[in-house]
Amino acid sequence: MTGRIRFSVVMPLYNKAAYVADTLRAVLAQRHADLEVLVVDDGSTDDSVAIVQRFADPRVRLLQPGRGGVSRARNHGIAQATGNWVAFCDADDVWHRDHLATIANTVRRYPEVGMAATTWQAVPDGDPRWQDASRLCKAMPPAEPIRIMDIARRLRTGTPFLCTSSLAVRRDLLLQLAPAYAEGETRGEDIDLWFRLNALTDCLEIPVSLVDYRDAAVNSLSREVLSGVVKTGQYQEAGYLLRAEASARNGSAPAWQRGSLLSYVDAARITLARDALAAGQRRAAAGLLWRARAQAGTKRWWLTVLMTALLPRRWTAAWQAWRVRRTHPVVAEAAGNSAPQAAAAIHAPCAATHPLNARALAAHSRTAHPVAAAATPLHPAPRRTDAPARSPVA
Repeated sequence: MTGRIRFSVVMPLYNKAAYVADTLRAVLAQRHADLEVLVVDDGSTDDSVAIVQRFADPRVRLLQPGRGGVSRARNHGIAQATGNWVAFCDADDVWHRDHLATIANTVRRYPEVGMAATTWQAVPDGDPRWQDASRLCKAMPPAEPIRIMDIARRLRTGTPFLCTSSLAVRRDLLLQLAPAYAEGETRGEDIDLWFRLNALTDCLEIPVSLVDYRDAAVNSLSREVLSGVVKTGQYQEAGYLLRAEASARNGSAPAWQRGSLLSYVDAARITLARDALAAGQRRAAAGLLWRARAQAGTKRWWLTVLMTALLPRRWTAAWQAWRVRRTHPVVAEAAGNSAPQAAAAIHAPCAATHPLNARALAAHSRTAHPVAAAATPLHPAPRRTDAPARSPVA
């Protein structure tokens, strides 16, 4: 698809009075100005709606379908959109002014690809960087996109690259999958969409950090989910994992995608088993490991089996807390260094893809994926749905 690129920015809103004005200002300041902003209020009870109504820019549209959850809000925005591309932005995150222009320039070069994202960085709520608006206008170096042909494999084996607020998708693809987001779910609904989109199109990863993701924002859905997981002790696969597994086993997913989906689901089960162990749910951990037995040839699976059989709960919890502090310091701090809570936060929406700052992301890419760091250029060859992933990082 070439020619005019008009973005419909879908922004679900729920009790973000402290942040939504900054988010809207950043969106309206985009260098690519051909856009509309659909703010979909999900039943806010604070001053969020009043703040949005103060914006006189005609590109801002406030939609109030009532309380229905973040997935329903995003789906409503997609249905009301008039642009040919939909970009998502949560009401507490912030874009660099070049975010949409970078995506637009990239997809013009590779019109056969219908999904693109810039890189993002997690910034803790309250960090002084939020007060420095000048950072959103600094010149950014050009970056050659990387073509991701197998998102499930990329998420499992590579550094994090996708976040809902960094992503833009051709609207016709989203309508093909309607409803795009699984309504009534608050865990992994974004990853569920990425997997289904990936069956239709590759994804362009643009390795320049143009999105600030606000970590541990007050009233965010990820915090609500975190609280629910810890209080109920429900250590079992979320719906998006079960659907991914079902699509691989029943053949509805393309043949090239099935093995990656199954491996992703089993890797998630092992992680969830460790979280369950840290919370003292040994039986739940054993069940998860049994369902992930296809990974029995891996060191990670056997190590978790040994932990389940031999380690006392307090040792497992201490080890899990250390692991989370080492690999996810922002999440650990937000969760008060509690292993079960921090681990649950890692699997919450958006944070599920591991919040790392840009410097850590670049360093990891250079050490673990040297080919990815080289940003291999794209080739506009037709997509083969029966072919294995050909991306250097996927």
